[in-house]
Amino acid sequence: MIENTASLRLKFAQQRWLKDVRILEVIAVAAIYIACARLGQLFAIEPSNVTPVWIPSGVMLALALRFGPSIWPGVFFGAFFGNIWAYISFDSIEATLNAVASATMNGIGDVICVIVAAELIRRYAGTSRILKSHQSLLYFLGFGALLGPLCSALFGVGGLWLFGHISTSQFNHVFVTWLMGDSAGVLTFTPFLLSWLYPERHFGMHSLVALIAAAAYSLLVIAIVFDVIHFPGHIDYAIFLLLPMLFALLFRYGQRLIFTVQASVLSFAIVATWLSHGPFSSDVPWISLLQLQSFAAAFSIVLFMVAILNLEKTLNEAYLEKHAKELEELYRKDALTGLWNRYRIKEFIKIELERQKREMSPFAVLLIDIDDFKHVNDTLGHLEGDRILTELAALIRSSIREIDFAGRWGGEEFIVITSKTNQGALPIIAAKLLQAVRLHDFGLQKPLTVSIGSTISTIGDTELSVIDRADQALYRSKHGGKDTASFRFVQGKH
Repeated sequence: MIENTASLRLKFAQQRWLKDVRILEVIAVAAIYIACARLGQLFAIEPSNVTPVWIPSGVMLALALRFGPSIWPGVFFGAFFGNIWAYISFDSIEATLNAVASATMNGIGDVICVIVAAELIRRYAGTSRILKSHQSLLYFLGFGALLGPLCSALFGVGGLWLFGHISTSQFNHVFVTWLMGDSAGVLTFTPFLLSWLYPERHFGMHSLVALIAAAAYSLLVIAIVFDVIHFPGHIDYAIFLLLPMLFALLFRYGQRLIFTVQASVLSFAIVATWLSHGPFSSDVPWISLLQLQSFAAAFSIVLFMVAILNLEKTLNEAYLEKHAKELEELYRKDALTGLWNRYRIKEFIKIELERQKREMSPFAVLLIDIDDFKHVNDTLGHLEGDRILTELAALIRSSIREIDFAGRWGGEEFIVITSKTNQGALPIIAAKLLQAVRLHDFGLQKPLTVSIGSTISTIGDTELSVIDRADQALYRSKHGGKDTASFRFVQGKH
């Protein structure tokens, strides 16, 4: 009864903790939305405070792709409170209710824009990593940068029009500005955030230095283009000559660098245009900012292509690396037992001989041969023989240290090489192997046994000499009654 009560209390505490976490998640998402909305509204244009680049659309879509649809309440409340203060009025109850109704439609539109788009991307692309392939990119562009913003604009601008915040004559360009703003926000900030929310392979100090250098150079170039910085003479042209190096960095260092450069350049372009600098500066603000949105979309698509090419390069390199390792294992491992084959055994002995010269520390070689294995093959068949070989290989591997080496020398012969082993330890190792085989049930009528021949390496040994001594010792075991171990050392020590 006490245990049941304690269990119920623990379950209740867990549920309460999860509820608290969910509330904190909603508050955090809503707070992020409102902060991004306030930042975006710094660049708002009339009528009705419509922003040219809606930062929350990109940020929320990245969070929905990374953390799932459970963030939707935070998106709704963030959209509601992030927008209502732009047009709320307390002059009358009707004006206040109209503002609440418009903000509610805005929140619904943003939930559809973000959550539904993220789920459609995840469902059809099979991943939330939007730039893993050409297909996932198309789904991101279709659902995230087009369909989602379209729904948001329909609900958001529709709410403004229905409740009297804009007139019918203003509807079209407000709708286009809203749609383009959401799309620009998605194209600019979603890939950037996802590149940092997901881990990236091989991103170390070199990558960080390259990222900082690429971002700084990109900002310098865009500052020149937007007439924010002026250099004397032909220095501008010299700076532009380094553009191929920027593209080399983009191809070399991956999506995190690419999308950091994209977000940096577009953020700078937005601020510069808002301050009436650069090629998109115009006496008509909303036309100027629509041109900026078109530039942002085109620039983003170009960098998406670069990111896809970089991804393909990375995937191809990973594919080649994987198959190179597989091929290496094929010519270095025995296909039946999974132990190292004769080629790798010879390599390892050479490595041990070199180590012995440096450290003056010998190693042991044990040749293990199954007694009367031909009889097993002749009476039970080769399939049963293969099973026994595989089982014995696993038994040998489990009976030695992790640092020791086990291989198949050929046929029914196996080899074990133990580093830093002296003559005193060798009989113990051999006895352990013999006992492991005796105690193991191979499923045969007659117990399976092995014979072992072993030796210790000495200075001046070669690959052939150390194997030859172990083979001589094995010969002695096979002709001395089997199921035993013999030792052959230099100067005839046994």
